[in-house]
Amino acid sequence: MTDERPKPKYGELAPEGWVWQPPKEATPDPVPEAETSPAPAPVARPSGRPPVDPRWPAPDARAARSSTGAPEGDPAPGAEPVPAPRRGLAVDVNITIVLLVLGTLSVGSSVATLLDLNGYMTTAGAAFGLGGYPANEVTRVTGVTGAVLHVLLIAGTVWLSIRRIKRQKLAFWVPLTAAVVSFLITCICVAIAFSQAPELLDSLTTLPAVVTITPTP
Repeated sequence: MTDERPKPKYGELAPEGWVWQPPKEATPDPVPEAETSPAPAPVARPSGRPPVDPRWPAPDARAARSSTGAPEGDPAPGAEPVPAPRRGLAVDVNITIVLLVLGTLSVGSSVATLLDLNGYMTTAGAAFGLGGYPANEVTRVTGVTGAVLHVLLIAGTVWLSIRRIKRQKLAFWVPLTAAVVSFLITCICVAIAFSQAPELLDSLTTLPAVVTITPTP
């Protein structure tokens, strides 16, 4: 059996007395005019450059912040602060450089002498009228050793001086100390060379006879 009644349409099943009304559209609340702030005026730049908006940093500042992650002028994170220059540091650097140059020239002369210590001793004995010098292996090895020590000494002096200059510390005393050490090395080498010829050393240390002159009446 089929239902021959017409199908209900819109509102026919609503309760009696109910009326449908369309919903109201939501509208945004108006912004009070007092809360809106005007944009800051551009700042004029000297020498005819275009004005800069104060809301945006300058190009140099943006580049500094992008490269280091910190504002320009501030040290980068993890970087060691650069110490302020001390008074007299420039004078100390100049004195140190002059002493290093003089020390290098002196070491070059000492190395050339020590590498031929036998010949130097022979020349010195003949110059002072002390006779010849017997060349020997001990003197040769002593001279070579002294020359190597001088080269190591000047290399260490230059390295330590440059390191102290970079750290802004006084460095003039480094070449002065090296000069004293170099003199001691040379003296020890010459003393060892003299010990290989005792007769030459005796003739050098013996005082000549004093001649008494008697005035004639």
